[in-house]
Amino acid sequence: MGFAELRFATVQEFGLRLPLIILMTSYLLNIFQIAIISSLVVGFSILPAQIHAQVIKCSVCNKYITGEYEEALGKPVHPWCLTCSICTELITGDFTEDEGKLYHSKCYLTKDTPLCEICEKNIIGTDTIIGDKYYHQDCYLNHDAPRCDICKAPLTEEYGMNHLGQRFHTKHLSELKICDSCGRIVDENYWTFSDGRIQCDNCRETAVDDIQTAHKLMVQTAQVLANAGIEIYTPIDEIRIELVSKTILNEFGKNSGDAHGLYVIESEMLNGTLMRQEAKIYLLRFLPRDLMSAVIAHELFHTWQHERGADGDNPPWREGSAHVASSIIYESLDSDMAAALRKRMDLSPDPNYGTGFLIAYEYYQQHGMKKFLEKVIIELEGRNW
Repeated sequence: MGFAELRFATVQEFGLRLPLIILMTSYLLNIFQIAIISSLVVGFSILPAQIHAQVIKCSVCNKYITGEYEEALGKPVHPWCLTCSICTELITGDFTEDEGKLYHSKCYLTKDTPLCEICEKNIIGTDTIIGDKYYHQDCYLNHDAPRCDICKAPLTEEYGMNHLGQRFHTKHLSELKICDSCGRIVDENYWTFSDGRIQCDNCRETAVDDIQTAHKLMVQTAQVLANAGIEIYTPIDEIRIELVSKTILNEFGKNSGDAHGLYVIESEMLNGTLMRQEAKIYLLRFLPRDLMSAVIAHELFHTWQHERGADGDNPPWREGSAHVASSIIYESLDSDMAAALRKRMDLSPDPNYGTGFLIAYEYYQQHGMKKFLEKVIIELEGRNW
């Protein structure tokens, strides 16, 4: 009975363990099979990649190719490196090769056309040439074309430009608002005076409206002229300055000339006897400092002319030579306004203040101050000193 129990126990134990043994055996066989299959997969998937990494390089970027690639002219190329040498876009169809470079066939036709200065792409068809630069028409109009300072639109036809470099369509001429002091085209911000003048903010910043400041400017101006060789006999303190409106200045000057200043000699007679004589300079009120200094120089030169009897009837030389004194002042001042006002003198169409000045100034430049002053006396029928 004990044997029977033992045998029963053994059979029972074996019966209980048999499924476990079969399961473990199946598990081990599976692992072994997976290991064999994995080794084959690894051998056929990684090894070729290692070979490609060592051997195949992109003929464009010179980097290793580890995946799919294209062939161009028999050489391997990354798909993203196969780009057109002109438009830089990917080449997906027909292409043309020239001296080792690849092109879309349509792009190749533009290879020798000029590049646009703005977008740096080739120009096909109509272009715009400015100097030695080429533009697509739209690129030029949207980026480099000069703009009208009035309407801000591109200037594509004939246009005007002032001495300050401001440009405008000629159609705006009738509507322009111009600063009476510097000639600047003003926008909606400007000053107006009761005498009808317009003044820009720039000129308003240094506008002179008091006799004391004007007199100081006259003293400084007389010194600059004296250093240049223009000596005035009349003591500066005996020359009276008055600041007036444009209306009054025009009345005194009989609406002639450049109405910024006027030099007069006022005499008082009694029974035919000269009792008093006074030199006076009328200046337009609210002139900017640099312009007032130049106007004072102009009128002081008329003082110099009168002192030497050079009062002859030769307006181009009378006013043109006085403008030379103004130019000397502008050239002594270190400011943008002085430079712009000096440039305006060269551009003036006035026969006396424009052409007359250019003639007188050229003589001054060629012959020096002494010969220039002698020429002024001769032209104005004065007497030498």
